[in-house]
Amino acid sequence: LHSLRRRQRQMCIRDRDGNVIYVMEQYTLLDLVLNEYDDMMWAIMQKKTDPAAPPSIWKSGDGMSWMPHFIIVIDDNGDRVPVMLTIPRELAHCPCLHFGDEELYFVGGSKADISVCKNTITKIDLNTGFREDLPPAAMKQRCMHACVVYPDANGNDNIWVIGGADKNGNGLNDVWRFDGTNWIAVPTGNVEFPRRCQFAATVQTDVNGAKSIWIGAGAARYNGSTLNDVWVYKGFGWINVRKKDGASYLSYGEEWLIGAAICYLRTNKNSATDPGGSYRYILSSDISGSTKTLTSR
Repeated sequence: LHSLRRRQRQMCIRDRDGNVIYVMEQYTLLDLVLNEYDDMMWAIMQKKTDPAAPPSIWKSGDGMSWMPHFIIVIDDNGDRVPVMLTIPRELAHCPCLHFGDEELYFVGGSKADISVCKNTITKIDLNTGFREDLPPAAMKQRCMHACVVYPDANGNDNIWVIGGADKNGNGLNDVWRFDGTNWIAVPTGNVEFPRRCQFAATVQTDVNGAKSIWIGAGAARYNGSTLNDVWVYKGFGWINVRKKDGASYLSYGEEWLIGAAICYLRTNKNSATDPGGSYRYILSSDISGSTKTLTSR
């Protein structure tokens, strides 16, 4: 797997006068959008030469060659011109998902800053850049949580929010889903479902099309003791997944434990397939330092 920070292909776009609008190596990857759209991986990037500039949205069909996502605006002369879609800086490290009608949903507080705890959603339209802030949810304000898109009992996709930490760093173990209008608390079905934050979450689709949520690792509280368990949800409560001898499936070095958010991506246009016919990238977001950039594992 190629590191997304080692983008070897220099790409640029020129305006009508021949001026370079961007060069790929001028940008650094801040975070990933947590699901695919239009058969592409999506990311949030920052211009290295202008740290004060707002982060921008990029996309890739293969995980190696990336380009900005453009929207069309009307300039002062009344001409339609393409501009890079940017987002407010405060959203850059909030869990982000494709949901709704060609929109990005930024859900809850930050994955990088314990002081940014929220229970709101901000929507960004991929066609216009229009921002809409939705009313607060019934769930507790949180950060360091996980988000996935997973169907409800009727088969309709919802945004699911799992765990996280409150403003004091205490781990949470509640689960909520958002259907586009309402927030609904989802019973865990297991009184031993651990509190956790800074952990990995993904939705697996098996060869028969059945979906399940998998979560693992993380910490019991912010900067607290690490966890090495794996849990799966298949529509009827959480199940602790273990080997036949009762041992945990997770075994890893310390470099994995600092990954505050791990994203598992599936797409049909990447370079290495698995027997199920889909393609996988696993990326660990090491946001323990000052740079808060992504690396791939």
